[in-house]
Amino acid sequence: MSASLILESPDSLPSGGERPVDALSAALAHEWRGALAPIKAAAQCLESVSSDVEEIQPLVRLIVEEVERLSCLAEGILQCFKAAPSPRCVNLKRLLDSVVQAAEVQWHGGCIKFEVKVEGGLPDVWADEVLIRRVLMNLVSNACQAIGAGPGTVRLAASFCRSKSLAEANGDRLNQQTAYRLEQDESMDRGFVRVSVEDSGSGIPEGFEASIFDLRFTTKQDGTGLGLAISRSIVRAHGGEIHLERSELGGCAFVMLLPVGEQGNPQRGGGLVS
Repeated sequence: MSASLILESPDSLPSGGERPVDALSAALAHEWRGALAPIKAAAQCLESVSSDVEEIQPLVRLIVEEVERLSCLAEGILQCFKAAPSPRCVNLKRLLDSVVQAAEVQWHGGCIKFEVKVEGGLPDVWADEVLIRRVLMNLVSNACQAIGAGPGTVRLAASFCRSKSLAEANGDRLNQQTAYRLEQDESMDRGFVRVSVEDSGSGIPEGFEASIFDLRFTTKQDGTGLGLAISRSIVRAHGGEIHLERSELGGCAFVMLLPVGEQGNPQRGGGLVS
């Protein structure tokens, strides 16, 4: 049973019978409408204000910021509707180091310490490196935002999970639908690599843990509610799973479980959204 089929099944529908693609469309329409309103207002103000640069600059800045936000949304949708991952052997130590290097550049002004811990002899995963990197960058960005001005720590770690099935690897964190999906998928009977992104932030507010991967759910004032939903779609399209734990650092620990694949015999996944 592939990830694309799961997203089409009635049991996987959000409350109210809404299909994932419908929920995504509604979320995008809401975000674009919200972004276009201040862009239009700023442009109208530019028509009426004087040529004073100090008056114009804030309006121009607002237009640029909102256009950039829409561009990010569009990029997220392009990735979300990608037909299927294009997998190859991926060395996770190299990938995690690369993600941390990018994060250190982006967050160099803060007091955030980045750590990478990878188990020795860790096998490669068969994955679309671009997509998994996107997931990791999103999780690291969320972790840095949770820490704020700091000081704080973001830790990326990877280790081999010796459970024979993803349901076992997740313990009791899987909902009934996901556990059933994994039990029915014979391709899941392998080892997994556990990849985590942890932070020393304040964590997810109590009572929200079960909703964080839902479309349109966000705890950020300027959040879109798309990042974690798209991340989960990407991970599941690889035949894996993602869940939230409490980090020993004090904040969140987002844990991905990715199947160990062999070149020429990739794990079965599917499209990201149906």
